[in-house]
Amino acid sequence: MKRCLTHLVFAVVTVAVVLGALEVASRLAYVVVSGSWYPWWVCSPDLGWDRRANFSGQIFGARREFDADGFFRVDSDQRRRRSNETRIVLLGDSCTFGNGVETARTYGEILDDLLSNSAVLNLATPGFSSLQGLKSLKMHIDALSPDIITVAFNFNDRRCVPEHRLTDGAGRFEHTDCPELLDAVFLARSIKHMLIWVFEKTRTNVSSLDALYPRVSAREYATNLASIVRLARSRGASVIFIGMSDNPLSSQPLYRGIESLSSNDLDAAIEQLAPIAQDIESAYSLLGKRYLAAAYEKKGMRARAAEVQMIRVSCSLHGGSPIFPDWEYSGVMRRVAQRLDVLFIDAGSILSQDPACFIDYCHFDGTGHQTIATLIFEAILRSREIQPTEQVRGALR
Repeated sequence: MKRCLTHLVFAVVTVAVVLGALEVASRLAYVVVSGSWYPWWVCSPDLGWDRRANFSGQIFGARREFDADGFFRVDSDQRRRRSNETRIVLLGDSCTFGNGVETARTYGEILDDLLSNSAVLNLATPGFSSLQGLKSLKMHIDALSPDIITVAFNFNDRRCVPEHRLTDGAGRFEHTDCPELLDAVFLARSIKHMLIWVFEKTRTNVSSLDALYPRVSAREYATNLASIVRLARSRGASVIFIGMSDNPLSSQPLYRGIESLSSNDLDAAIEQLAPIAQDIESAYSLLGKRYLAAAYEKKGMRARAAEVQMIRVSCSLHGGSPIFPDWEYSGVMRRVAQRLDVLFIDAGSILSQDPACFIDYCHFDGTGHQTIATLIFEAILRSREIQPTEQVRGALR
């Protein structure tokens, strides 16, 4: 009996030491990877995911700090309206959030510096679609009371999901986070995120590209944009649409293939699209396959077209690769803007004139953010009586 008790105690101590070592390793790993004890996001039953309160650390290559309510810490003091102040709220995804650049170099903060007696509050969150932007606006519009709302969504809306139930819509994000007590155990949190990664990154067999869905269809995208405009106007706010586009150096080979297909130069289309379709690491692989299959179909090579469409797609929580080109959704935004008399800034076309400003397939550097901030600033000066700072007034002379 005494020997059994000794073995039991030894086993318990061993397990405790191992778990303790794993807990320490988990804590160190979080700090090394993100510069923080916590990941930057938390699950949200309304938005799917949201910024973690009081986070401070690295997010997609740049440091971010959030306050107790998940707002950018630099925006905390601006949440309460001051007298005669113009308030601007930014809705968007990782491009507006500023993946890859420091907070001070994002177009929201640059715009804040350009305008006097104003407050610019950035609600953008990586991975967000137009539906999540609408939901976020509903949550914050009355508390923030904006005068102007900028809207910039494109890439995430057209990302693919393998089943219709996974598209953005009613009930899509109705799940809750782990209890805070459990989440405080770093080993448990590591196991949780490992399981999330395994399930979300599992390759899903899809019979055909035709079986894929965009997270937000073009029709739903138009509906979300229109709903944002109606909500804004019901509170007396004006809206500015900002059209975004992909990095032309990444997307132009695809678009050349699409142009060849449209002009029925099928051999050229196949030659141009095949390398893109075969590059599974490319953000445009699925688009390449879609149009390559169409080229084979037009050429009468139906068996080859069917073979190209047989895929294995990898989807994260944010979705997989885009299955529609950027110009289709930019066109939808432009048409909604025309129909509802909303100011549309074609930032994507202007950024594309200087492809060097892009740091990957769709995000841009500080120069790109400066360009967008200037475009918004000039649009506001033309449409509203907002006085520029002395520094800007001198630059405009």
